[in-house]
Amino acid sequence: EIANPYSICYWNPDMYGVYPHKPESQLYYDSLMELYAEWGVDFIKCDDICRHDNSSCRLEIEMIYNIHGYLENSKENYVLVTSANAVTNFDFDDVFDFHSAKNADITIVYKNTQVPEGIKRPMILDIAEDNKINDIYITPEAEGVKNICFGTILVSKHLLLTIIKQALSVNETNVKKVIRNAVLEHRAYAFENKGYFAPITTMKEYYNFNMDLMNPEVRRELFNK
Repeated sequence: EIANPYSICYWNPDMYGVYPHKPESQLYYDSLMELYAEWGVDFIKCDDICRHDNSSCRLEIEMIYNIHGYLENSKENYVLVTSANAVTNFDFDDVFDFHSAKNADITIVYKNTQVPEGIKRPMILDIAEDNKINDIYITPEAEGVKNICFGTILVSKHLLLTIIKQALSVNETNVKKVIRNAVLEHRAYAFENKGYFAPITTMKEYYNFNMDLMNPEVRRELFNK
């Protein structure tokens, strides 16, 4: 029994987490990757794995790292990390083109926008004129319009695995700190999302987005690009 009935996503309680200390849990992850590889899948959205304040976080990250064979054997050279707390529509090909033009190691997509109500420690980017990221500030109770990272990051699979391995070696499991350290150590650039963007971090923001959908211009940008 690897299913943990007490490890449940509070906003989507459809599935259980796993007990990370049980060897069968790693076998479960391994079997999933073997199945996806057999199917020829080269894109996986791996969401809601753990929170940095959860005691099982390190073990969860280790189990993800332990499936590095899947990444290493994938025909793709890059990993696109995306988050799910906003509604927007932009072309990822533009991000890849930007990444290549800048000869970047890491590209972070950001939005210049008001700090959402539901994000208590937003990742705020300090960006130079050439779009190079000088630093990331993990700022509690930030207010006003900022350059905010909402979790969309492009990085090579080799560098991603190196970053995770380094983080585990120093027992660092705070994802935001891991990202900041990586930005300071590598060539990191910021790509601006200039289109419609609606953060969904509170019920009020969810309501506001639904009201925005009454606007035909918003619908056209989101669904007919």
